[in-house]
Amino acid sequence: MISTLAVAAFLAEGCRSNAGSATPLADAEQAYAAGSYAEAQKLCDGIATGPDTTRLTVEQRCRLSLLLLRLAENYGNEEANTALAARSLEVATDRSADSVALFVNSLPVEDRAGISLLSAISEAHNATEISDTILHYE
Repeated sequence: MISTLAVAAFLAEGCRSNAGSATPLADAEQAYAAGSYAEAQKLCDGIATGPDTTRLTVEQRCRLSLLLLRLAENYGNEEANTALAARSLEVATDRSADSVALFVNSLPVEDRAGISLLSAISEAHNATEISDTILHYE
């Protein structure tokens, strides 16, 4: 009985110490999952435009991108959220395209489609302008 209480106390303490150590991104993901879209949006805005943005790992940038895409679909501010999501994915891809590919492959099919769209937006944004002149072949 005493050992059961000791284990329970140990687990409770572990949960308490982890509760305060969540990252803003994890907090935003939890808020989104709970349906608190306004809170998730506020947290994502702070992450995407804050001074610590450069410290985000490739995986965190991918997660942020996905969350912003979901907010664009379900909460609003579609243009701004899509642009921020595309930019975050672009930076992640520039850092490690292989890691981004692994992340995308781990997603459910419906999320892959959205991320593929973001990737296409980023590529189109960075593509050199194509001349609208007619090419002549001899």
